[in-house]
Amino acid sequence: MRRTLEVLGLSALMSVAWSQTLHTTPHGEGMRGLAPATRPATPTLRWQKTLPLGIGHGSITFSNGGQFLYFKTFGAGQGQVFKVNAADGSTVWATDPNELGFGNFSYSGVTVDEAAGRVYTSARGSALPTGQSFIAALDITTGATIWLRTASDLGLSDADFGRGNLLLSPDRTRLYVRDNANPSHIVCLNAANGNHLWTFTSPFGGPPPFQTLGPVWTDPVSGRTRIAFSNNATTGSIVVIEDAGTTANMVWSADIAVGLNYRWWGNVVASLDFRTLYANSFWDEGNPVFTALNASDGQVLWQIFYSV
Repeated sequence: MRRTLEVLGLSALMSVAWSQTLHTTPHGEGMRGLAPATRPATPTLRWQKTLPLGIGHGSITFSNGGQFLYFKTFGAGQGQVFKVNAADGSTVWATDPNELGFGNFSYSGVTVDEAAGRVYTSARGSALPTGQSFIAALDITTGATIWLRTASDLGLSDADFGRGNLLLSPDRTRLYVRDNANPSHIVCLNAANGNHLWTFTSPFGGPPPFQTLGPVWTDPVSGRTRIAFSNNATTGSIVVIEDAGTTANMVWSADIAVGLNYRWWGNVVASLDFRTLYANSFWDEGNPVFTALNASDGQVLWQIFYSV
């Protein structure tokens, strides 16, 4: 399957007189807000790129002030990581799927650390030639593998890291990854060398899949890193844990789901001051479609429900 990536020429821009700029944090924890851009948007197609597979749900990450973009291809074949020049769409480097594949339908994104010169991503259990899921750091300049830790290296032989996002701690020293094969497991690695630091076993894990991890921030009181995640569950729908160094501790959990047929597919995002968390979900069985929570203690501040 060959798909076409069209960048900077989206037809949706034709309907507005001015554009918006998507602001993201540099450590992969997601959207941080929208602001008006300084120039009018135009529908001009600047470039397009033909890829062997489409782009997965991990979407696109930028570096160097927007000079380069990164993504992983997604489909029935082995995924690849690409670094592309944003000005003209030329490939700076791409991983060779014959040497290091990321598995089929691997939609974890690419997390960038410019200062360390590394990009991070993960693979599904179908990855070849490893034959199992893994987490890897690649050189930001060449795409070469700096370190790679397989699921068996981490003592999680049946793990599947390739369907979730990788979070980089605010001080850029640690990586946090959720195991989609066993959603109760959250793994912490040393970002510099991939060494395993701890695995947190959540009391709210288990099927069905598609639990999400993030955002990550520094708690102003404890000074420690806190990580939020969501579950497909009526108990422990939203949870916050704190990185205690050699282990992690649960700070709070909130039961915001009201139906047994709960469907949690949204990402938890934080306000700019990290005082409030926002969570979205499907509406089935009367569940709230949008919830705001106090980030420090999990108190539900308000909810929006679906109405016809």
